Amino acid sequence: MNNSLRKTAEHRKSGQVGFSLVELMVAILITMIVTAGAVAVFGSLKFTFRSQDSLGQLQDSQRLALTMLTNTVQSAGHFVGPQSNTVASAFPATTTNNVDGTRFASEASVVGASGASATASDVLNVRFQSFAGDGLLNCLGQENGTGTTTWINTFEVDATSKQLTCRVNNSASATPLVDNVHSLKIKYLVKNGANSYAYKEASELASTEWTSVISVQVAIRFVNTLNPTSSTDAALPALFQTINLMSKT
Repeated sequence: MNNSLRKTAEHRKSGQVGFSLVELMVAILITMIVTAGAVAVFGSLKFTFRSQDSLGQLQDSQRLALTMLTNTVQSAGHFVGPQSNTVASAFPATTTNNVDGTRFASEASVVGASGASATASDVLNVRFQSFAGDGLLNCLGQENGTGTTTWINTFEVDATSKQLTCRVNNSASATPLVDNVHSLKIKYLVKNGANSYAYKEASELASTEWTSVISVQVAIRFVNTLNPTSSTDAALPALFQTINLMSKT
């Protein structure tokens, strides 16, 4: 091999220089930093999506629960044929217990039971009459199909399943309405005279006061599903809704 060919080969060999160990480590470090950033961004987006989804579901449940309670309670005391019937004839005193052990007094359209403790849920019973096709729905969304029917709607919270439930006419089983309900507390606005009003819990009402209830204050609390690490006993602040009885306004 002559000198010119030898120099050309040596020049080519000297140009084939690879990465040094330091350069390789720096490249790996940069790759790790970029990957970690991408993972953090993905995790943040995933958490945001889950939070927004949980918040949307929670808001839907809150609206549904309050709508069902409002629609039913507002109908309390409605009866068919007010021109010929009276409140006493439409709503006589009941002789059998509701599922919570209560009974309706004569002319009363609501009655309830307080929870066994300050945190335990209350039970609310609402009754009204419906004529076939008049558009009034019971708490299960059912419409009366024939004649005149008296609906007894019972709202309660299943402490095990954390569901707001309703049963109609003291049926043996309750139908779940809304999930993730922590508790339900009820107060009743009672009119005791021309200008005397007071909110009372069910346990504070005398049997004769149920006919004087003019509105119902609902306080419903939901399980804190926004925090995935919280237990089913962790509850969000209560939502309050005051519902007037149309028959009393």
